[in-house]
Amino acid sequence: MLNTDQPCAVEKVASVVRNSTSNNWLQFLKGTKKPTKQSKKSKFSFKQKQLSALSAVASKVKEDSSPYIAPDFPRYKSKPEVEPSPIPMDDEEEPQIDTQTVNFPLKPFRNNYVALDCEMVGVDKDKKGNMLGRVSIVNWNGECIYDKYVKPMEKVTDYRTSVSGLKATDLQNGEDFTVVQKEVASILKGKILVGHALTNDFKVLFLSHPRRKIRDTSTFHKFRQACGKRPSLKKLVAKFLRRNIQDGEHCSIEDAKATMQLFQLFCEEWESSINGKKTRSKR
Repeated sequence: MLNTDQPCAVEKVASVVRNSTSNNWLQFLKGTKKPTKQSKKSKFSFKQKQLSALSAVASKVKEDSSPYIAPDFPRYKSKPEVEPSPIPMDDEEEPQIDTQTVNFPLKPFRNNYVALDCEMVGVDKDKKGNMLGRVSIVNWNGECIYDKYVKPMEKVTDYRTSVSGLKATDLQNGEDFTVVQKEVASILKGKILVGHALTNDFKVLFLSHPRRKIRDTSTFHKFRQACGKRPSLKKLVAKFLRRNIQDGEHCSIEDAKATMQLFQLFCEEWESSINGKKTRSKR
């Protein structure tokens, strides 16, 4: 314990503490310098330089008030007198269908549908054998995307002109069967195929197609209920589309269009029934 009764001892201790503290503060102050007026001026001069640079950039922008245009595109000093019309997109084009009420699927999926029809000639002695004479394919809009006559691979015994509309000159100027077969196969690859009695077409084309991607109007239940177990395309078109086809010579393009329009009448119900079968089969 410190004896406060002795004044000399208290003064000595206070002087020691005072001296030690002052020395420590002196050492600390030497290491840290207060900002001088010159450093403040330097900071101010740096900000001033930044402001001057920004003002210079702003003046240049004011001089050139035209918008930025990529160098690859033409630059107009003033608005052109005639503006170029925009290119129409595929999604903006509406299909031209004769039927009044059609339930369309989503537009991006329309390109997945094509309709096919073939015309045949008779071969063999009994004239009952069939050989491919013409094949036609149309898209969702009914536009013909493929139509070719086929050179005969064997002797034709009956051209069936009154029904098929085919003549000898048509087949002689036609394409080789192997070429037509490859071209048709490439078009049908990955597509949903619409047609009427497609088994007959597959036989003469020597092709097959996934069963899930076939929409045959001769087997659809609503068409069978209305026109019998094996409805002809002529009857279906007369009843559901209210027009006549195949009055004389058949046309494969006209028949393909008719099958596509028949499918479009019930496409929503047709596709939903097939999708329902798919889900049940997975279970």
